Amino acid sequence: MLSIEVRPPEMRMPHLEVVPKPRVPMPHIGRQELGHYADVARRFVPSPERVAYYGALGALAVFGVVEWPVAAAIGVGTMVVQRQRRREQPAPSGPGQTQARERSARQSARAKPATTKRARPSRTAR
Repeated sequence: MLSIEVRPPEMRMPHLEVVPKPRVPMPHIGRQELGHYADVARRFVPSPERVAYYGALGALAVFGVVEWPVAAAIGVGTMVVQRQRRREQPAPSGPGQTQARERSARQSARAKPATTKRARPSRTAR
C-alpha cells in the first residue's frame, strides 16, 4: 500500500513592518477660493457638446471613415474659429456674474433717488 505524508509548506515570508504615514496638514480652502478655482477650471475644460464633437471626430478617424490628418485639421480649424468668435463677442456672463451685476444695479438705484427732469419747451425764434 502507498502512503502519502501531508505536511504544511515551509515558506518564509519577510517580516513587513507597518510604516506610519507622515501627517501632512491639508490647507483650508474657503468657498470663495473654491468658486474661483472652479471658474478657472471651466475656462479650460471644454463644454460637453465640444467633448462629444471632438470624440465623434476621433472615433471617425479611428474607424477609418476619415483619415487622421483630415480629422486633426477639422478639429484644429474648429478650435481656431471658436476662439476667434469668443474674442469678437463679449464674454458670456455666468450666473454668478449676472447676479452680481443685478445686485450692484439695485444698490446704485437705492443710493441715488430717481429724479426725472421735465423737458422744457424749446424756445423758437418767431
